[in-house]
Amino acid sequence: MGNAYSDIASLCISVLTLYIFYSRGRISARQTRVFQILLYATLGASLLSLFRLAVYYTASETVPTAVMYLVNIVYFSALNCLPPLLTWFIINTAAQGQHNTMLIRGMFSIPWTLLFCAIASSPWTGFMFSLSGDGVYRTGPGYPLFYAMALFYIAFVLYFLVVNKHLFDIQIRKSVLLFLPFSLVPAFLHIADQTMRLQILGMAFSELIIIMTFLDTSPLLDGESGLLNREGFISQSALFTNRHSSFTALLVYIDTIDFIRQGLGTEEFSKFQTELCYAMFGFPGENRFAARIGTGSYIQVQSGRNNTAALTEKLHALFASPWKTRGAELRLSARFCIIRYPEDTGDTNAIIGCMYRLSRRWQHFPAQTVLSFSDLMETNHGRYLDIQQALRRGFLNNGFELYFQPIVSANSGKTVSAEALIRLRDSALGWISPAEFIPAAEESGSIHRIGDWVIETACLFLARLDSEQIPLQDLEINLSSLQCIQSKLAPKLRTITEQYGIAPARLCLEITETASGYSRSRLRKNMEELAAAGYPVAIDDFGTGFANLSNLLTISFSRIKFDKSLIDTLTDASTKNLGLEYLVHLFKSIGTTMIAEGVETEEEVSRVRAIGIDLIQGYYYSRPLAPADFIAYMRAENAVCM
Repeated sequence: MGNAYSDIASLCISVLTLYIFYSRGRISARQTRVFQILLYATLGASLLSLFRLAVYYTASETVPTAVMYLVNIVYFSALNCLPPLLTWFIINTAAQGQHNTMLIRGMFSIPWTLLFCAIASSPWTGFMFSLSGDGVYRTGPGYPLFYAMALFYIAFVLYFLVVNKHLFDIQIRKSVLLFLPFSLVPAFLHIADQTMRLQILGMAFSELIIIMTFLDTSPLLDGESGLLNREGFISQSALFTNRHSSFTALLVYIDTIDFIRQGLGTEEFSKFQTELCYAMFGFPGENRFAARIGTGSYIQVQSGRNNTAALTEKLHALFASPWKTRGAELRLSARFCIIRYPEDTGDTNAIIGCMYRLSRRWQHFPAQTVLSFSDLMETNHGRYLDIQQALRRGFLNNGFELYFQPIVSANSGKTVSAEALIRLRDSALGWISPAEFIPAAEESGSIHRIGDWVIETACLFLARLDSEQIPLQDLEINLSSLQCIQSKLAPKLRTITEQYGIAPARLCLEITETASGYSRSRLRKNMEELAAAGYPVAIDDFGTGFANLSNLLTISFSRIKFDKSLIDTLTDASTKNLGLEYLVHLFKSIGTTMIAEGVETEEEVSRVRAIGIDLIQGYYYSRPLAPADFIAYMRAENAVCM
């Protein structure tokens, strides 16, 4: 009965793995489908093994020999499928479809076919197994071929991974080394004692390890729409370009999506967006996939050129009439852009840049317009290219600078913090506004490099202040929308701050509402990880975009910065101040530090202090200062205080 217990255990593990597989989001790729087949093959082998044992123990004398042979043939055939399926899954995962050659397919199919023929011929040859007249089972002389085939596939996997180690990361290598023992040990135990049949249990354990490690695709999926997110788009595009020499990317930007979100509410909007994405793109397949890059920003990639006209016609029809959902009629306004790979661009990151460009320049085009790549890029194209060249020169010629604007305590009047503000001075274009070069950097993908430079430079400046014994509680730095949602943001920050010996609490990270438009779930996750690691998070420009306080309060933050537009209301009639006073009371009740931005007059300083705001920033105290000027400012302030 020991074998029955192991089969029951493998059955339970297979059911658990299948549940995890279907409860998570999945990427439509060959390795996913191979793993799905492997799961069902293992489940089937477990059920067949239990059925086989039940027949032997309860009715072997009454069941016809032909039926017993059929049961064994089906069981051993299922067992024969497991090693090649596991191997094929590993190769597809590691190589991303680059090694789907006739030679590899032949090496997989020939051993499996030969062993299947040996199994199927056993009723006549007794080569793999035989049954006596009274139903007694005996292994045949060819039975060791099961072990030989399993070892062949394991050796093939190891050889492939060693030779092609540049194709996969350390996580896959660790996972393979972790689950291979679960495949090898049961085989060796069965060789030593043929009454111990643990092969299926070992395979079930291997599959559970796989799905809990490198098959976890949740970081690549958008939590709101169920489509791929930005990282998923990049990952899937890499797979796609390996299989297809050309494809078409359809960019969709819906400019009314924020109004719809506010009108429906979070829960209803999520349902609406899922329905809309299905109506636009359908289910993903081997020849197409779709991604949500940001609020109202979607990309579908499909192989070839033939279906573009039909798809755009379908979308035109979809957006021509109101969308009916749960008793409401919603008017959708969208712009589309078609990009051909590789004719228009050979870089999938550039496609994301085009999506950002479309989302920022949609006002230039009538609703429901279908743009070509050249149409999109011609909008202020000359200035755009100039800014991109200035960014490249900035990296080469140290054109980026950090300026620091003091943040003053409302109670003591002493500078306790400062905001680090990036500037770009170009030899050809002169000073370039961040409002101009930051969006260009996001479109080109260089924003992450700029962000890393800002963090490192801020840490260096804090270290310099410490060495010169100039007290400053912390520095505030701005994170771009893309930085806010990048994976492993907290570990990257920790690496940089540890390198310069800066405590996490001394680097406050400012984010804006636009960041939440790209991926609310990823933003919340990153902010929670930053807070757990000790980094303060501040909401910047409050009053310009955060219309929904319930959405705001889902983000972990410890500071909030009131935009100048809110501070300006303090000089109006007192009835207009009630909204700001209510917000101050609300944030004070949850222990949030409040900062007033854009304070320019003594009257504004007095009013800000009167309603209980903690910190003040603005030209009344100082404009943003170059590093040397900021140090001189701090020395002068400290001298006065002394």
